[in-house]
Amino acid sequence: MATMKNRPVSFNLDNLVDEKRFNHVKDVDNFSGYVKKLIDRDMQKQSSVHRTATGGVRIKID
Repeated sequence: MATMKNRPVSFNLDNLVDEKRFNHVKDVDNFSGYVKKLIDRDMQKQSSVHRTATGGVRIKID
């Protein structure tokens, strides 16, 4: 049996930026899948930047 966890997202419709975000996603059929894809993209970006043992930064460019 799968263990599920929820992380709710709230939109303050009195805030113009949040209202735009909400309007952008309000008709998305699979909101959970949409958010997971955004998380995957963010994780890929983060994995391209690595700190070296000497304090430098190594960036992988495809």
